[in-house]
Amino acid sequence: MINNLELRDELETLLEREVGFTGKFILQKQCQHLNIDPDMINTDCLPQLSNQIHWAIKSFTGDKKADDIKKGILQYKNALDMVNNAVEKQQDDPRDSIKAQITIGAAKIQIGKIDESIEAYREALVIYDKNHIDDKILKAMITRKLARALTNNKEGREEARSLYNDVIDMKLGSNGLYDKALAWNGLGIISWREGEHSTSLDHYMEAIKVITSISTASKNDKKKKDRAMARIHTGLGNTCLDLLNMEMSIYHNKKAIELYTSLEDHSGIGLTYNNMARVYEEMGNFSKAIDGYEKGIKYCREGGSLRMEGWTMTNLASALIENRRAEDALPHLDRASKILANFNDPIAHSKLHCMYGKHYSAVENYQESEMHFQKSIDFVINENSPDYLAITREEMGKMYHKKGDMAKAEDVLIDALDWYVVKKEDARIKNIQKMLGKN
Repeated sequence: MINNLELRDELETLLEREVGFTGKFILQKQCQHLNIDPDMINTDCLPQLSNQIHWAIKSFTGDKKADDIKKGILQYKNALDMVNNAVEKQQDDPRDSIKAQITIGAAKIQIGKIDESIEAYREALVIYDKNHIDDKILKAMITRKLARALTNNKEGREEARSLYNDVIDMKLGSNGLYDKALAWNGLGIISWREGEHSTSLDHYMEAIKVITSISTASKNDKKKKDRAMARIHTGLGNTCLDLLNMEMSIYHNKKAIELYTSLEDHSGIGLTYNNMARVYEEMGNFSKAIDGYEKGIKYCREGGSLRMEGWTMTNLASALIENRRAEDALPHLDRASKILANFNDPIAHSKLHCMYGKHYSAVENYQESEMHFQKSIDFVINENSPDYLAITREEMGKMYHKKGDMAKAEDVLIDALDWYVVKKEDARIKNIQKMLGKN
C-alpha cells in the first residue's frame, strides 16, 4: 500500500519529467492553494489536485498533454484504490485487480520506478494464475508489458527476450496479433540496444508483417494499430541508420511521421523529424538536416515535449556547425541550455557541452572548447552510454588535432577508436586513423 510521502514523491517525479525541476514547485503551490499538506497527499486528494495541476502546467505542455497527465493521475488513483480495497476485502472479479496492477505498472514506468513497475506486472500474473483465468490474450498483454519493463534494466533483458518469445509462441488467434507484433518490436528494441543491428532489423520486419495483417473494425482499433506501426517504423529508422542504410532509414522515418500526423501526435512527429535529420546529417546533407531539426523543434514545442525540444536544438547546432555556420549555432545552444538546465538528464547535458566544445573549436577559441568537452565527459563518464562518451572524445580529439596538440589528440582519439572498433563503425574508424597518421 502506497504511503503519503511516496505519493508526493511520485507526483513530483511525474511533473519534473514533463516540465523539469519547476514541477516540484508547481505541486507545492497547488497543494498550498487547496490547503493540502504536501507530506499528507492521499488518493482522496488526487481529483482536486489533478485539476489544479492541469491548469498550472498547460502553459508549459499545451492542453493535450496536460489533459493526458490529468487523466493518468485519475487512472492511477482508481488503480490504487482498487488495490487498497483488495487488501481489506476479497474482490468480486480478479480481473479488476489485474487491470489495477497493469495501470500501476504503467504509471511506475512513466516516473522511472522500474523495479516497482516489474513488481506490479508480476503481481498481475500471480493474480491471473491464482484465479485460474483462461484468457490467453490478457496473459499475453501482461507478459509483454512485463518484458517491456524488464528491458529498461540491462540485467533484465535476457528474461525480457524469453518473455517476448513466449508471447510470440502463444496460440492467440487473430485477436492476439497486436501483442505478437509488439513482442517482435520489443525484441527489435533489445537487439538494437545490444548493438545487434541485423538481428534488430529482422525482428522489426516481423513486427511490420504482423501489424500490417491486422484488420480494424473501429476508429479506436485503427488508432491503436497506427500508434503501434508508428513505434515500429521509428525503431526501423534508427536501426537502418546504424546499418548505414540511409535510404531505408529515411523511408521508415517518413512512414512514422505520416502515422504520427494522422494521430495528431505532435511529440511523435517532433521526435521523428529529429531522427530523420540525424540521417541527413550523417549523409553530409546539412541543409536537409537543418530543415528537419527546425521542424522537429516546432512540433516538439507544439506537443509540449520540452526535453526533446532541448535535444533537437542541440542537434540543430551540430548541423549548423558542420555547415560552417558556427556563429548561427550559438543562440540555439544557449536556448537548449536554458531548457535542459531544468532537467536531470546527464546524457543531454553531455551532448550539449560537446556541441558547445565543437562550436568553440570552429571559432578557434580552444580554451572554451576544451572546458566544454571536459564538462561533457564529466557528465557522461559514469553513465552507461559509451556512444556519447566516444563522440565527445572524437570531437575533442579533432579540436586538439586542429590546434596542433597531437599528444593530447592521440590520448582521446585512441579511447574513441576502441569503442568504434567494437561497434564496427568503419567511417569513424578511418577518420580517426587518418588523424592518427595510421593509414
